[in-house]
Amino acid sequence: MKQPLVTGELAPRIVSGASLMVLLRLATALLGVVSTVILARLLSPQDFGIVAMATTVIAFIEVFTMNSFSSAIIQNPAPNRDDYDTAWTMEVLLGASAAIAIAALAVPASIYFRDDQLVATLLVLALYPLLDCVYNVGCIDFRKHMEFHKDFALQASRKLSGFAVCIPLAFVLRDHWALVFGMLAGRFGYLVASYLLHPFRPRWSLGARVRIWRFSRWIMISNGLEFLNTRLSHLVLGRLSGAGHVGLYSVSLGLATIPASEFALPINRVVFPGYSRLQHDANRIRQGYLKVSAVVALVTIPAGVGIAIVAPALVPLALGTGWTTASPLIQILALGGAVSAVQANVESLYFAKNLTRMRAQMAALQVGVTLPLMIWLVSSHGVIGAAWAFLATTLVTSAYNVFRAAALLGASGDDILQTVWRPVLACLVMALVTLPLSVGDPESLAPSRLAAQLLLQALTGALVYTLVVVALWRLSGRPNGAERFALDLAGCGWRRIAARSR
Repeated sequence: MKQPLVTGELAPRIVSGASLMVLLRLATALLGVVSTVILARLLSPQDFGIVAMATTVIAFIEVFTMNSFSSAIIQNPAPNRDDYDTAWTMEVLLGASAAIAIAALAVPASIYFRDDQLVATLLVLALYPLLDCVYNVGCIDFRKHMEFHKDFALQASRKLSGFAVCIPLAFVLRDHWALVFGMLAGRFGYLVASYLLHPFRPRWSLGARVRIWRFSRWIMISNGLEFLNTRLSHLVLGRLSGAGHVGLYSVSLGLATIPASEFALPINRVVFPGYSRLQHDANRIRQGYLKVSAVVALVTIPAGVGIAIVAPALVPLALGTGWTTASPLIQILALGGAVSAVQANVESLYFAKNLTRMRAQMAALQVGVTLPLMIWLVSSHGVIGAAWAFLATTLVTSAYNVFRAAALLGASGDDILQTVWRPVLACLVMALVTLPLSVGDPESLAPSRLAAQLLLQALTGALVYTLVVVALWRLSGRPNGAERFALDLAGCGWRRIAARSR
């Protein structure tokens, strides 16, 4: 008997919401790719590196101020007005503290990274947490009540505002300030949109501080550990290699992990409130977790492998000849990003079941693996060592994370294997077919030849992967797994688009 992702009234809302979020996020992902291509041709790796080092400092401060108050409200089955007001008040207090701390660290950070331009950059970016903390907390309802079209509009406002400011300024300024003002514009657009999209108006209160803090404390500890996981490469590269290598790594990571950020994360954003409503139904949440993991694997694994395959042609064609050294970085990071995306669903599970302490433990494990690897490989191999450290850490910690979550839900090793074996095998076949299509030195080929090679590899890879996955699915007896769920998502998204076009 077929088992839907979740039964009852939540099923169509989760499938509909997931399809809508994925389709719309793909549209904004295209905008992000266009933005990166334009900026890479107008700015240098040094410019990206200065901003990456500045945001590393901001991330360090946010370790102590970043919160999960919104998650506490989503997880709470019956939050009241005081919960919302307290969450907003606590965010304002933490945001103001973060702004002061960022300004105070401007000079020390410039000394550590040996770059005087960081002082002015950080003083301006101290405005970032101030804009971030006063947004309309009522917009949490968009996720809690599964109004995903409104949630997407809110998220899209940030990218559209940043794009509208950053690109014109890049043509005029031709330096890192275009990126800085684009970041602030994106945050300001998000702030304005939050008050336009929701009628709630927050007011000062700390009445629910104990209840909210009880849920959030372990997440704040996890955030501190996540800082080391995600920013250690910037800290080490910035100190040993300078802003150019930081910028090279940062842009490469952003492009390589597009499948994770633009497919896996939107789906996880949708399923978290669904998981929260099913937190006491062990069977349904287990089935939901396995099927969501499977559909994420079905898309992100071939996307990551595909980016790795086409990177030698993609980089000089899209970013220009000044970025050719990014090709091997993107190849390694894309594989790590695909693996990481498969296990991103675990975080939503921990939040929904109020197991934030377990998430902190997982983050601690990741730090324990990342720290020695990053220091060793960056010291010996430079920026390429940082990429290998990312891949190795992701493989080890993701495998452990997935199997621990499965044990928590009562799922077996075979259940986990069923979620990934068809995409992995199909990707191996895809790579064997498409890799020989790459001919000649990419740096010596004309742009037209590069474009033709890129198109041929992409189309061939997509066709081969699809045919192999479908064949394996049919040979397996058409199980009710990722392939069927993907068809549900596609059908629901198509019906929604058709309905809106009438």
